Amino acid sequence: MCLGLAEGLSSLVSDLQKGELRQLEVTEAKIASLRQEYEILKKDVIAFASPYQAIPNPGGITSLATLEPLLLAVNQSLKAAAIQVLDQVSSVKHREETAFEPLRACLSAASELHRAIAQVPLPDLHPEVVAITDGSHPLALFVSLVRDRRHMKEEKIAAIQDVIAGAFGNLLFIAALMGKLIIGEQDGKEAETKAQDVSQPATVKTSEAAITPSESEEVLEQRQILQDLLTMTEMKIQKLLKNRLVREEELAGFVAAMKEMEASRYRKSDFKEDFRQLHTIRAALEEMENKAFNPRKRLERTEGQRR
Repeated sequence: MCLGLAEGLSSLVSDLQKGELRQLEVTEAKIASLRQEYEILKKDVIAFASPYQAIPNPGGITSLATLEPLLLAVNQSLKAAAIQVLDQVSSVKHREETAFEPLRACLSAASELHRAIAQVPLPDLHPEVVAITDGSHPLALFVSLVRDRRHMKEEKIAAIQDVIAGAFGNLLFIAALMGKLIIGEQDGKEAETKAQDVSQPATVKTSEAAITPSESEEVLEQRQILQDLLTMTEMKIQKLLKNRLVREEELAGFVAAMKEMEASRYRKSDFKEDFRQLHTIRAALEEMENKAFNPRKRLERTEGQRR
């Protein structure tokens, strides 16, 4: 628009020198339109940049040349932040299994996205960068669960469950929630903490042992995770029933098994079988939901319910 108007002004000058005013009105309209477009663009760029960096004198921004470095600086920061999140994802590992397939698929997705983001030249951004940096992307939610699960409220975990499980499967979500996954640097910190514990005097160790409860902290944590998963699975069941995607009798076996898990959880210290069974239930619920959204199956189900 600027180049086009510059050419028009050159032509207008030539006409004015001859006393011709025919282009004057059209040129005035183009100038007003350019000014309006620029003010809208300036407002949008400042609004986009403000959350990420201070803009002390917005009135001093009077040209495209001053807008471009502002946009470039923000996009550089966003790109670096997104890559940092993906680097964290890439350092996640399983405590016990070196070849945990759900995690391998997740790491592969993170690696591919990392390459795609790096290949987009600034000031442009890959379309998924903003979702990663604002924490709404499945990979960002996954790494936050691995890192902060101990401090997350149940509502937050329930809110991100479908996003993570939908992108990478229930097994990965459960492994992260159970603390089976760690970020590389966390592993180092835990090793350092254990080393410090070993270096403590024997009298301190004896004192700590004396006040250790009858159940280990790990058992208590695993029991709480089981309860959280049972609660979230119950919410999933209620959602399916409310939306009439399944019949109540189809879920009777699942509900009975979950009630047994809940009733027996205080008599157990090993919950591996419960977690395995619960994973099977959740996979079956997802399959039911997917089938229900198949138009033909849904029509058959609706007709069956009417009968």
